[in-house]
Amino acid sequence: MFKWRIYYDDGTTFDSNEGKPQDSPPWGAVAVAQPKAKGHARVLVGRNADYFLYNTRLRRWHQVGEIESEGAVSIGLLDHLAHFAHELTCVRPARWMADDEAFKAIYAQAREDVGD
Repeated sequence: MFKWRIYYDDGTTFDSNEGKPQDSPPWGAVAVAQPKAKGHARVLVGRNADYFLYNTRLRRWHQVGEIESEGAVSIGLLDHLAHFAHELTCVRPARWMADDEAFKAIYAQAREDVGD
């Protein structure tokens, strides 16, 4: 079983059995699945975030995002880097997919993989 799995826009995945968060491919992350959530979202999606971040203290991925009117640089990312950089080992840009059917297929697979 994996602790976390990243789903990419090209249909590939990378998970905790293959390496550390920082070993994951840097581009194209659409979703992150985490089976043991303890009150947190089990599947994070790029449509709700600008970045996925891995926190070593929490041993979990979380997401940050902004609305488009706030500019090109995510203040949420800057805030997390300013306050929690010592706990973050990986930041991955979240990919929004224009092809709704492809996104739904990736999201459905992520949910199935965590038992949702």
